[in-house]
Amino acid sequence: MPIDNVGAQPHFLDFEKGPDGVTEEQIAVVLDDVNQSMMSGGEPEWTDLNPEEDLEIILFTGSQSTGTSIWAPIELESGTHVLFCFFPDISDGMPHTDHGMYTVIEVGE
Repeated sequence: MPIDNVGAQPHFLDFEKGPDGVTEEQIAVVLDDVNQSMMSGGEPEWTDLNPEEDLEIILFTGSQSTGTSIWAPIELESGTHVLFCFFPDISDGMPHTDHGMYTVIEVGE
């Protein structure tokens, strides 16, 4: 699978298999729980999705500079997958996920 970075900043791809039917709203809650726990110094209180148990890393690419392409050999199982970019944003240092850089996709059979 070719991965092209056509953005204005470096990125990386964290591609994970999730439970069937997981939604972007559930992922947003998980990311918010992580941010709140980091600020408070406590442990996240997972709601209906525990990323440590419910997500499985399928592919993690290295940092990719702007205007570059990489090839990542990957075989996708059918089901629900979540893609994240946690690279720090150049404007505020926060992970790109804080700026909405995550998505849920369905892979058919």
